[in-house]
Amino acid sequence: MERERLAALGEAAGLMAHEVRNPVGSIMNAVVLLKREGHASPGAQSLLQIIAEESARLEHVVTQLLDLGRPLTPRPRNFTLEELSERATRVLMTRGELAGRTIEMSATQGTVAWIDPDLLELALVNVLRNAVQSTKPEERIRISIVSTDTVVRWAVEDEGVGIPEAVVKRLGQPFVTTRATGTGMGLAVVRRIMEASNGQLTVERGALGGAEVTLELPRGRD
Repeated sequence: MERERLAALGEAAGLMAHEVRNPVGSIMNAVVLLKREGHASPGAQSLLQIIAEESARLEHVVTQLLDLGRPLTPRPRNFTLEELSERATRVLMTRGELAGRTIEMSATQGTVAWIDPDLLELALVNVLRNAVQSTKPEERIRISIVSTDTVVRWAVEDEGVGIPEAVVKRLGQPFVTTRATGTGMGLAVVRRIMEASNGQLTVERGALGGAEVTLELPRGRD
């Protein structure tokens, strides 16, 4: 049933990408051109900014739907989680999504997991994005990495409001979210990646008072 539902989502995502991305792209291009002209009043500039932000949000929703519906075929190899943490943080920074936040990075080095680095980077970006969206700029976000003889654990904690217990049990399902403007697809994508990677996704209240999202993965091979 889960596979059938994801297949249906994938088909819907493909149709949405075709029907939504082209007009959204045209809207975003038009906004850029209007901003360059510089003749708009401050009020009009503010409206143009709203159009740009909402268009970007629509584009992001379509991308998440495509990520959720596409088949996953991991190509695992040994890769360090510290490098992936830096890559995921750099992606959000480049896109201007960190909004002045400081992310506390793990002090570990060379923690190797048996993973597909491209897929796991996508998972890490989604987890970090959720933490950023759940916190204020002055609140902390902390990445920690722990390894055992058999697994490695990559975790993100934040100082946000946390997640109600009733919702925690359903997180990772599409469209289950705690935010008014959220879609719940970010963690659904993460859950799919973890299942395909023989890993596990855990969400609970963390030591900082907000949510703690943990990705448990197979340890790297010799």
